[in-house]
This record gives sequence, C-alpha cells and structure tokens, in this order.
Amino acid sequence: MRAHLAAAITAASCLALVPTALADATAQALPFAQSWTDTSLITTSDDWSGVPGIEGFLGQDLTTATGTDPRTLLTTSSVAGDRSVLANQMNTGISNGDVAEFEIANPTIALQGSGTADAPYVLITLSTLEHTSIVVSYNLRDLDGSADNAVQPVALQYRVGTSGAFVNVAAGFVADATTGPSLATLVTAVSATLPAAAENQAVIQVRIITANAVGNDEWVGIDDLAITGATCGNGAVEPGGGEQCDDGNRRDGDCCDASCQIEAPSTICRPAVGPCDVAEACGGDGETPVSCPADAARTEGTACGGAPSGACDLQDLCSGSTGATAVCLARTEPAGTTCRIAMGACDVAELCDGTNPACPTDRFAADDTPCSDGMSCNGLELCRSGACEPGAALVCDDRDACTADACAEPGGCASARIMGCCNLDAECADDGDVCTAERCSGSGGTCQHLPITDCCTRDADCTGGGGCVAVSCNLGTHRCEPHTAPGCCASDADCSDGLACTRDLCDRATGACSNPAVMGCCVGAGDCDDGDSCTADRCDIVGSAASGTCAATAIASCCRTDADCSDSDGDLCTSPSCNTSTERCIETPVSCDDADACTADFCEIDGSCSHVPIMGCGGTDGGMSSMDDAGASGMDAGMGGDMDAALPDAGFTNDAASLRTDVPIDAGRLDRVDAGVGNEDAGDLTIDDTSGCHCAVPSPAGSSRGLWVGLGVVALALSRRRRAR
Repeated sequence: MRAHLAAAITAASCLALVPTALADATAQALPFAQSWTDTSLITTSDDWSGVPGIEGFLGQDLTTATGTDPRTLLTTSSVAGDRSVLANQMNTGISNGDVAEFEIANPTIALQGSGTADAPYVLITLSTLEHTSIVVSYNLRDLDGSADNAVQPVALQYRVGTSGAFVNVAAGFVADATTGPSLATLVTAVSATLPAAAENQAVIQVRIITANAVGNDEWVGIDDLAITGATCGNGAVEPGGGEQCDDGNRRDGDCCDASCQIEAPSTICRPAVGPCDVAEACGGDGETPVSCPADAARTEGTACGGAPSGACDLQDLCSGSTGATAVCLARTEPAGTTCRIAMGACDVAELCDGTNPACPTDRFAADDTPCSDGMSCNGLELCRSGACEPGAALVCDDRDACTADACAEPGGCASARIMGCCNLDAECADDGDVCTAERCSGSGGTCQHLPITDCCTRDADCTGGGGCVAVSCNLGTHRCEPHTAPGCCASDADCSDGLACTRDLCDRATGACSNPAVMGCCVGAGDCDDGDSCTADRCDIVGSAASGTCAATAIASCCRTDADCSDSDGDLCTSPSCNTSTERCIETPVSCDDADACTADFCEIDGSCSHVPIMGCGGTDGGMSSMDDAGASGMDAGMGGDMDAALPDAGFTNDAASLRTDVPIDAGRLDRVDAGVGNEDAGDLTIDDTSGCHCAVPSPAGSSRGLWVGLGVVALALSRRRRAR
C-alpha cells in the first residue's frame, strides 16, 4: 500500500485549484480498439479528450481498506475530481498511485493503487446496437521492475447505461497481474464475452479495475484493447464478431439461433409426423451450411408405436415403409423370457408365456430363506411372507473421541466429525493470523490459537532498539529485526561523501559520520599548494585512478635570498644575488676598489683584483695641456691597433669592442683635458670604472706631461685587459 501521506495532503489542499479533468465519454461503436501506440492522444495530465470513449478514475473511497477484492467494488466514487491521468510518464518506478500514460518503448496506460487511488479503473463507453456476442480483449502488463511485489488483482465489469451498479464478468478476473520482486515481464491476456444483457444496447460501460493492495502496489498496464461484436441476422458471418453462423434471421430452432450461434446437435428443426417418421435435428458444430437436414423416415426395424403395454410385450417396429405411411408392427416376448425380475431377496422372477403381453402374478420365496433387505444396520435377515426381516443391530464405534458414530443406510456404520473437537494439532484450522499457532488441547479436546513469540505484523508490534539501532517488522518473515536508524551509520561505507580525497569514517559509538581530508591527495592541480612561490605545483594521477598525489617542481632562477642563487654565467668577475622584488637571480660585478686614487683597479679572469699604479699620479703637469686632437691622434697611431680601437679620438671615448664595460674612459670622464675643450685644466685626470676607482695626475698649466702619463696608464690597462680576455 502506497500511503504517500505528503502527496495526499498536498492533493487535498490543492483540489479546488485543479482544473476540471477533460474527457470525451461519447459511446463508441463496435468494433472498438486502442493500442496506445499514438502518444499524442494524451499530452496533458487529467485530459482524456484525445481518447474518445475512454476515461480513467482514481476510485477514491470506493474502499478504505488495503487488499480489497475489486470484484466487491461495484459503485463509482462520489469524490469530486476523481477523473485523472498522469500524462507523458517515462519512469515506471514512480509510486504516485493513479491512472498513468507511459511513453516507454511499448507505450500503454496503467493502473496503480495507493492511499488516494483506492480503486483506480479505466472506463470504456460503448454502443452495442445490432450487435451480439460482445467480446472484450486486452493484455495486462506488469510494468514495475522494482523490488515491489504486491498481489495485484484486476477485475472486468460492465453495466447497461451510465449509472447503477456494475456487474462482474467472471472470465475477466485475474487474481494477480504482476510478478516480482524486480521483474516486469508478465503479460496476462484477457478475453471475455459479456452476458447477453450487454447486447444490442444504446449505451453500455465496461470497466477494468484494481484496488489498493497490501504492500507497495505495482503498475499494471492495460494494453491492446479490442472490443468486438457480431451483427446477427444480416446473412453474413462476420470474422471476429463472435458469430458461428448467420442464416438471415434471428430465430431459434432452425439450427442457427437468434444469437447467430450454431444450435446443439440435439435441437429438433423438423418434428416427426408419424410413428415411423423421424424428427430431423441440427448437425451441430462444423455443419456447412447451417440448416435443417432433409426429411427422412425410420428404417425397417425401428421401434415405433410407443412403449410396450406389458412386461411380455415387445416394442413395435417399423415395417420398412417410408414417410408418414410407415407401418408399426406389434410383437410379444417369446415364452420363458423373464418379464419380472426378483424384487428382493425374498422375491422370485416371473417368465412370459409367449402370447400374453402381461407378466404372470408375482410370487415370493419360502419363509426362513436367508435374505438381505439392502440394509446394513439391522444384521442378518430371513424371509417372512415375502419380506426380508431384520436381525440384530450392528454396533458402531471407531474409537475416535472426535467422531459421532452411528449406523446409517446405505453403507452401515459411519462416523461424523464433531465440530470444534480435535485430537492433534494438525486437525486445527488456521485462523488466518500469522502470529498465532494452532494447538489442540488433547484427545477429544478443542483447538486453541496461541500467540507466537516475537511475531509481528507491523512495526508497532516490535520493541527494543535505541541509539542508532531501530527495530521494525519484516513482513516477509513476520519477525522483528534491528537495523540502523535513519541518520546513523553502522559502518564506514554508510558515510561516503563521494569525494576521492577524503576518508569516510563512522563513529560506531555515536553513529556520526566524519570525512577528514587525506593529506597529499588530489584530483587536480588546484588541490596542490605547498606554500613555496619558487615551485610549480601539480597533481600526479596514475592510470584511471580517481585521485593522485601532489608534487612540486622547482622554478629555474627563482629565489627569495642570495643563498638561493648560483653562478649561472661562469664569470668570476660577477657575483650572483637575488632580486627579492622579482624573485629572480641576477649577476652583479665584483668590486675591486682599493680606495687608492692613484691605482687603476681591475678584476682578473680568475676573479682576483689587480691594482696598477698610475704613472706620474701626484706629480706636476708635463706641459701637455696645450696638446690638441691632432697630437692625440698621432699617439693613437703610435700605440698600434689595440690603442686605436680603444681610443678612437682625443676625447678618449670608450670603445665597446675592446674596453670592458666596467672601465669606461671617455670625454665625460677626462675632465678638461680634451683638446676639443680647449681649456688647460690644472685639475685631475680621472679614469673611472664601475668600481669607482679614480687616478688623479697633477697637470700644471702649460705642461703636457700629465696627459702623456694618463695615456700611458690607459694603454697599459687596455693591454692587460686584452691579455686577460
């Protein structure tokens, strides 16, 4: 039984809001068929208007009990809005309880009982005018493949007109149209002929009905519906109409009766007109055409003239004439023929004399002749004046305390069971209660129905439980069984959260579930973060596994401190360090500044520092202040190719092809010595490198000595640089 309390409450509260169900109840002419293959017939719930002549109803309150035999339900529901259909259903596992249209591989409509659909049924309105032998055929299909396995009876009923009680059609009843559990294969074919009262009617209604079953109701399909009848009396036998014959009239006694059925072979279609004429009878099934046989007479020797008038009179016989002129000849039994048999043990048989049709006077056996009067209870009998007198009565006792013993005729001694008496438990009738055991109180005692310990028919019969243990009634075994209460767990398997990277744990003491994360587990890169900005995080998933393990790969040149950086360019004159704002390693030139203004400081290829004294640093100017660009150019030629590449002009601009970038010597660094400046500067000649080294050479006014000393130092430095490279 599907109570569906919430659904019932919702349906009741919203009843006034549901629009009136639509239908077309026009009486349909025969033959009538519906196979439901056209799924466009029903497209909206509670709308039967696309299926003329067919409607579905919930049958509300036709019964309020479960397990009611639908054959006992002969009325219609008085509840408003009882007409119903669930349209366009795809899932036969729904448990609404209703009349539904299932658009499955083989479409059909179906019935399912519930707490609201007390007796759901399908109603077909028909006209059977000029039709007889109304045959209703359909297939009942088990559609429910779930674990439900209710006993689902289905009945066929009809009524003349559209009101009044329905009448059951016995041949259409199916005690259980479903199988299970977990089966949906049963198809039960139903074909039943309606009673003659349903024939030739302007309107009849045929109903296929089930009822709310014990347990969970299953969906029963009503498919391949076909209703046919025959038009009797039109002279043609109509295939599928139930006619066996049609002789053009609706009259009995001519071998094709008023219902166009072949009359039985014993039916007289032409009576006899003389003692030796014969009455013609119908030929019965298989006769073609169906008609009365030709007139015939009795053959010679056929009995005639009525019954013999005496015990020694013989049956008269036909002489062999034909038709109404046949002669019936009188005859008697030959002498010595027994004409009266012995009528008991004390009677004797009488014999015919050969001429008298009457039998001689009855005679009896001599007295004291042993006899039997056919009675068993009066002992041995003897003949007395033609009567068999009884002897001593029989004594009857079968030694069974639960029988009443007596002698009765015929048969003699007999024993009758005493109602309510028993000798053994097996003699006690089942009271229908699964929770009682039938017991006999003893020989000649009475039957008792004793309660069975731990037996139940509902959950309320069960006690015990508590905490995470609930106790309910198993209706299959009728025993109380413990199980895990809703919301509690009994094992880790009850706590699955569907996530691959959590552990599913059940606390059996409290019944509570927990799902802690598994460290290092991942299902994607987004699950992995080791907190290190210098690593690339990833999730390693092996094969088809649902989860993997987090792993990290160091990012090249990424750093947070100088210790994270290594010498990447192989140059010992640079030092690796970390740029913390970009987290990338950089190369910084090594400082060789010895804080001495009169030395030229250099980093050698092996990474060591050199400090070359600057010639004339700290002396007087050699009078080179008046030297112009032409003089410097002449010196370039004197120094050879290297100096020419290093000092392209008198301005001493640094040549990137030969001078290291960390020793710039250009016009910007040789203050007021350039011939292009034209100013004789008594200041310092400065040679600057990236280490900040300054070599000062005193330059007296009017002297060029300082310039030559400076050029010599530059040449020496460039020479060392070239060798170092």
